[in-house]
Amino acid sequence: MLSVYAAIAPFPSFYSQNQVSIVCNNTRTGAVYDPTKLVSGCNTCPQYTVNGALETCNCSPGQYGIPCTPQTCTAPQIQSFDGTFCLTCPTTTTTITLPDGLTQKTICTCPTLNIIVQRNTTNNLAAAQCVQCPNGYYPSYDQSRCLSCPDPVNMIATETTPRTYTCTCLAGIFSATPYGGVCLIDSAIQQARQRYPSSPGSLIFSDILTTTLSTTTVTISSDVFSKYYTRAVVGCDSLGNRDACQQLANLCVLAYYDLNNAACKAYTLMAATRGTIMSDPYTDQPHGMPWIYYGLVNNEATFSVRNRIMSLSLTNPVVSQASPLQFVLGIYLINGTFLGYQKLDNQLLVCNENGIYARLWNRAGQTSSLSCQVNLNSIVSSNAETLLFDLFVYDSTNVLYPVPVRIKNYKDQQGNKINTESSPTDSNKLFRRFFWFDTQTGVSNGLSGPIRVPKTVQFWFQTVSDRDGVIYVPIMDIEYGERLYADISSTDSSQVSSPTFSFGATWSQDFSRYRQAFTILAALTGSFSVIASIYLTRSYNARNSGVADTLDIFFFIRFAVNLGATAGPVLFLIVYLMALYFLVFFKSQSILFLLIPIGDYDVGLFMLFVLLVIVSEAAYVSNEIFKQCNVSLFFMDWERSKGKLMSKNHDGVESAPVSAWRMIFMVNEWSRLQNFRRVNIEFALIGVIMLLNVFNWSGLSALQPQFQDTQTGSYSTILGFASNASAWVVMILIQFVFRWGFYDRYYRNVVLQYTDLLSLSNISLVVLDEKCHGYYVHGRSVHATADTSIQEINQYLRHEASDIVPRRGLNDTNDQCFEIFVTQEWRKYFDKLYHPNALQSDLARTAGMINRLANEPPAVNGSALSGNQQMETNSKMARSLNSFLKSFFEQLNKEFPYNMGKKTYWESMIGAAPDLTKGSTFFQDDTGFCKVLLLGVEFHLLILYICLFCYIHNALGSYMKAAGIIWLIDWSVLTIRLHFGRMNITRKTLLDAKFLL
Repeated sequence: MLSVYAAIAPFPSFYSQNQVSIVCNNTRTGAVYDPTKLVSGCNTCPQYTVNGALETCNCSPGQYGIPCTPQTCTAPQIQSFDGTFCLTCPTTTTTITLPDGLTQKTICTCPTLNIIVQRNTTNNLAAAQCVQCPNGYYPSYDQSRCLSCPDPVNMIATETTPRTYTCTCLAGIFSATPYGGVCLIDSAIQQARQRYPSSPGSLIFSDILTTTLSTTTVTISSDVFSKYYTRAVVGCDSLGNRDACQQLANLCVLAYYDLNNAACKAYTLMAATRGTIMSDPYTDQPHGMPWIYYGLVNNEATFSVRNRIMSLSLTNPVVSQASPLQFVLGIYLINGTFLGYQKLDNQLLVCNENGIYARLWNRAGQTSSLSCQVNLNSIVSSNAETLLFDLFVYDSTNVLYPVPVRIKNYKDQQGNKINTESSPTDSNKLFRRFFWFDTQTGVSNGLSGPIRVPKTVQFWFQTVSDRDGVIYVPIMDIEYGERLYADISSTDSSQVSSPTFSFGATWSQDFSRYRQAFTILAALTGSFSVIASIYLTRSYNARNSGVADTLDIFFFIRFAVNLGATAGPVLFLIVYLMALYFLVFFKSQSILFLLIPIGDYDVGLFMLFVLLVIVSEAAYVSNEIFKQCNVSLFFMDWERSKGKLMSKNHDGVESAPVSAWRMIFMVNEWSRLQNFRRVNIEFALIGVIMLLNVFNWSGLSALQPQFQDTQTGSYSTILGFASNASAWVVMILIQFVFRWGFYDRYYRNVVLQYTDLLSLSNISLVVLDEKCHGYYVHGRSVHATADTSIQEINQYLRHEASDIVPRRGLNDTNDQCFEIFVTQEWRKYFDKLYHPNALQSDLARTAGMINRLANEPPAVNGSALSGNQQMETNSKMARSLNSFLKSFFEQLNKEFPYNMGKKTYWESMIGAAPDLTKGSTFFQDDTGFCKVLLLGVEFHLLILYICLFCYIHNALGSYMKAAGIIWLIDWSVLTIRLHFGRMNITRKTLLDAKFLL
């Protein structure tokens, strides 16, 4: 059927923003358009010629032949009309001046209503003949041909002035005055005026944008309505004339289907009495009238119209290699003339410079949009005919299925716009016909007034639930903008003369089951997170204060932090997997069954969960960094004195001092470990930008169901999150796999190296991140001394390799690193030795800073100790604490025993605290102490960066800006963590800051 429609007359010209109008019209000089001339484009016609049609020159009057040459006639002969031969007249001759007021011409004298015949069917006549025109026709000004009256069957022509004729209706039956050029029967006019509004009334333009960019209303008496209204009503009602019914319907469409308008009132009154003889889906078409309203005849509700299912199976364009959606336009002029059908391609695309979009917008499953700003001057100055359209779509049985149209400018009888929702709803009013650019209906008394242009055209497609590849009937939206003809200027770039035109296609489906699944997952996640957070908070209280159910402000703060720690990763996993599901299955489907949520509610809900992940992870990471910068930290030196030395006063002997450089070295190495991570953020950001821009992963966010085509389609927030997060995941996995499979295994494992260095230095590390919880790294050397030469150290290492010395681990085991749970009593004793020293150190440091700023010597007496006294005090306290810890870990202190063991899988998973009634408990954990480093929150930090990157890109639309902001945030985190971490090291290790590099 499509080939039949395509063979009908060409589609009337549409408007192009690139249209160039070259005018060479100068009758006296004879200038014509020459397409080979790029600048002026005009040629001058040769002698004896004038411009004719485009790109041609015609012979001037009295000239003929090739080239044009003058034809001279001898009286009484005169030239023929075309100037090619001479002939005589039956009577006299007359010289007339043509309507241009310049050209004079000699013709034969013939009676009124006669024309001059100069040729028969075969030859030129030697003598012209006078022949009378038929009834309803009259001679042209030069009497060369007969012209038709507007209604030749019912009109006669009479000469009003010489060579000027007027057509009037036949007296007795018809009205004296024709209506729109048509003679109507008086009785039919009177009958129509009793049934329907007697006059077309006024046409209201209520959305006119003025030069001040404000909206105003203009009411006019339209020449188009005045011309066609009465003839349309009478012709359609009394005579059943199809063209008249089309005219009436078109007038109603041009009035935005306003039931307060006379044309729409007349149409609805007629249509309501006609009934229908059509079968589905045409049961709403009035018998003998065009169909423009839905629900007028069969009272079908909008809900029923929107839920009509088409007989159509939609496949992915990759498989079918062609779009299964073929639209057809039925085209009409205002006067009701049907111009035929044409396949819809780019006729409704004002913006289509490269022609690509015309092949994309009707692909199955592809949501897309296009917009541009176009100057209206060339459109309105062309005064083109206003075209009206009926829209159809082919179904799988090759039947034209009517497509409903939603006119967004439509107002109900109370003057309320009811089609303003962003997408079609059951409360909307649907129609069949729409118009395109309209410069005709705004003409009043021959003067151009308001014009109307289609600002927005939007197609809506919705799939049927549980029926793959099946859709409901599409719906088309159109919204018009109104301007005043006088306000349009070719130099004006504002929205008045250069409005923004947009065209789009949106595919959607019922996502209720996805929302339900997502809601269930979110509810389960929330419930799990709340339960887990309560458990973790109670466990914290139980192991640190001995009372699990203490409800205070700190309980709720810890609960909130734990909620973020548990909910953040799980929510991220749900959001990411859901986005990835849509990306993979939407792009790889062969029969359309899955679309992407694009509604404000769905996208807003999705981004809300992303924001919840960001807030949760930010809260948790901030809290953990704060905790890391306040841990209790002590380096325990196992090194023994190498002998005795003479005392300083030479009054006896004393133990030889132990070198402090090993301690200083290990503290500095610990300081360097503060910001250690396995993932380099700079490398990750560079890789993400390359994947998204260079390898065009960003194209995966386009709303088109193809992996291969990454250039077209509108942006999807959900697909964008999936592609952006996947780029991050890939770069993170690359670095993790590289570290785990090669770098840490064969080159250097920084964490294990630090443990080895502690053993070589004969120094152990104690870190308490909570009151009764922390980590212990056993660094006691199995050799005689650590403060020795490099040769002896190498010898020691060879002995270890030969397994001829005890094992490095605690209590002659291989376990060096432990997660420790200490008793309340142990912590009290530890604080007794440890906490006062830190306080004195803070006081001394504060006093020293004040003295330096004031250029005063350090205070000796007062609240703060002098520098030397403070260092001596710190040294004594450090030795006391060192002795206590050595006796504790060697199990020489019977007051504070401890037990060693391994956590079960369940204990590791839920973080259960052990029973401390029999003393402290040590659980072997090779890398547990990393939790007090930035490495301990790296996982949560990466989730935070991924979601922040996606959120910022969605807000700003720039990958580079998002990457720059993430780098700045990461730099700030590193700076803050290093600064306050170093402050904590100097405060808690009893080591002066001057020893930190």
